[in-house]
Amino acid sequence: MTIDLQPNEQILMKAMANHMLHGITSIGYLWLTNQRVFFCTRPINFKHETFSFPLHEIRDVTTPNILKIFPQGLHITSNSGLEATFSVWNRKKWITSINGLRFLK
Repeated sequence: MTIDLQPNEQILMKAMANHMLHGITSIGYLWLTNQRVFFCTRPINFKHETFSFPLHEIRDVTTPNILKIFPQGLHITSNSGLEATFSVWNRKKWITSINGLRFLK
C-alpha cells in the first residue's frame, strides 16, 4: 500500500492504524510525511476512504484512550474543525513527531 507523494514530500513514519468514527472502525494505514498526516483504508474494508491533514492546518493532537482503557488513541483536530480519531501503536512517538513537524512550519 503506497500513497501518491506531493513534490518534495517524504514519508517519515507508517503504521497500521484504525480510524474510528461513530462506532465504526476502518482498518488501514497511517502515514506521516514532512507535509501531512495521511490515512488510507485497506482493501478488506467495505468502504474505501482516504484523507489527510496538512501539517500547517493541524490545531491539536491529543491521546485519548480507546474504549477508555487502551492507550492507543491519537486524535487530530484541524483549524477548520475537521477531527479524526485513530488507534495506533507507539502513539507517543506519533504525537511527538507530528508536533515537532507542525511547530517547525
